[in-house]
Amino acid sequence: MAENPSNRETARPIRPQFLDDDGNEIPAPRPRVWLAVAETLLVFLAIFLHGATLPPDLNEVHYLGKARHYWNPAWCQGDFFLETADAHQVFYWTFGWLTLDRFGLSLDRVAWIGRLATWVLLAIAWRRLSWAVVPRPVVAVVTAVLFLALVARCHMAGEWIVGGVEAKGFAYAMVLFGLGSLVQQRWRTAIVLFGAATAFHVLVGGWSLVALAIAWALLRGTAPTPIRLVPALIAAAVLAAPSVWFALELNLHGDGQTGAAANAIYVYDRLPHHLVLTGMKPEFIVRFVVLILIGVGLVLGLVLNTATRKIAAFGAAAVAIALVGAVLSMAVAIAPDVTSDPMAALLRFYWFRLADIVVPLAVTLLAAARIEKAYVRNAVRGSYLAAAVMLVTAAHLAVLLYERRPGTEIALYSPADAKSRVAVDGRTVIAADDWIDVCHYFRDRPHISPAAKVLTPRNSHSFKWHAERPEVGTWKDIPQDAASIVEWMERMQTIHANRDKSAPARRWSRTLGELGAEELTRVAQKYGAEYIVSEAEPPVDLPKIHGNRSYSVYRIVPEPRR
Repeated sequence: MAENPSNRETARPIRPQFLDDDGNEIPAPRPRVWLAVAETLLVFLAIFLHGATLPPDLNEVHYLGKARHYWNPAWCQGDFFLETADAHQVFYWTFGWLTLDRFGLSLDRVAWIGRLATWVLLAIAWRRLSWAVVPRPVVAVVTAVLFLALVARCHMAGEWIVGGVEAKGFAYAMVLFGLGSLVQQRWRTAIVLFGAATAFHVLVGGWSLVALAIAWALLRGTAPTPIRLVPALIAAAVLAAPSVWFALELNLHGDGQTGAAANAIYVYDRLPHHLVLTGMKPEFIVRFVVLILIGVGLVLGLVLNTATRKIAAFGAAAVAIALVGAVLSMAVAIAPDVTSDPMAALLRFYWFRLADIVVPLAVTLLAAARIEKAYVRNAVRGSYLAAAVMLVTAAHLAVLLYERRPGTEIALYSPADAKSRVAVDGRTVIAADDWIDVCHYFRDRPHISPAAKVLTPRNSHSFKWHAERPEVGTWKDIPQDAASIVEWMERMQTIHANRDKSAPARRWSRTLGELGAEELTRVAQKYGAEYIVSEAEPPVDLPKIHGNRSYSVYRIVPEPRR
């Protein structure tokens, strides 16, 4: 159904027309090819500056490790996390096969291939979306930087869109493509693209489809009738079906008690900073609420046209989803004894994830539309507003480059390796170089079996990436199926629980060495570990086969003769 012409923006001259899925004529500016290519490259450069850290990123170890083990089960055979149920097979099918040995690609190279592919898709999608809202040269570049700045500095639940390669990067690219179609009144195309996003990541795409349904309800006077959307809904369901099935299959075979325990562990122990409002930093909540209020102000101060009305509706839908998560969180805070278990089953679905991305997106595009409108009415005022936004984006880029200057942590170490920290003279320092040295000790010793299991520190992030040997378990690598989550927590408590009676408030031991030789041996033998990697201090009375300033490698069983 076409929108009422009286509601359309009339301050700008009429542009060439094209037809949407329902045959309606809507504005379709057609920029020159060279301009589109140049803008896309500049948007890609902005994305590159935000995401170009050394591999592995925090989640790349998780996703690419799973992908490589999926295609080659002998890689790190016996690793607890890698051999738990897989939740992202579509990602493994479409990209993970690059980890096969026949291609001879290191995980670092696979990571860069995946990053570049994701960032190219994001750049194309963002430029297309931005141009559909504000069809003026260079605007897409400025909005891209502003959007990335708001996501990085105003998120509430820790969600991100630019980073290491993983399933949700491809999913968010599909969401941006879908939003670009939505603002052009191509509802059916948007639905299919959101279905494709769900195929890659069931929560990113799934919440986008829910938000689209809410937006349709808010825009029902100008949106297509439900019957016209049925073919697109069927196509989206077909695309999403494999991912939805794999997600459901994770917990089909467990009992209710195990499922409830797993939900509580996942939500309250491991990921409260993503899933529960009370687990997030208060200052993060405040800044996000301020961003929402800015978005509301932009909506109230702007005569909405076809594109901005859809952006506002989709943003409102994402906020509505997050508000449900806030209500669930408050119920747990008010009556934890009654609500904690049932709420955990609901809070596990990342109610705040979509809003963390869509609110900055909506604020960015609505601000750009507001500035364009001001420029059309008063060129001087519009120029001042545009200059203010460009100054903000330039300041953000300057801070970003300063944070990544040579010699800084992010320039020297990958995000995953930087988590390797040890205590020195009462302070915690990064020991990434020593950590990689220990990992390479395992990788470069042919007499150490590829299946030799290793007991590693609780916050080990990149051991499998560098050492190519299985681990007993780490805090980062939490499984997805209920039974494995419960076992994972049992392992964490057995291995890393604080044994220091003088510090009962401390939940975890600071180092594996605090357990002592006898307890470490017992734990290692329980889980079939042949080696232990522990911080150098305190030393452990076990056979030491390698070490450096920060870490020591101990062997539980006698060294084989060579």
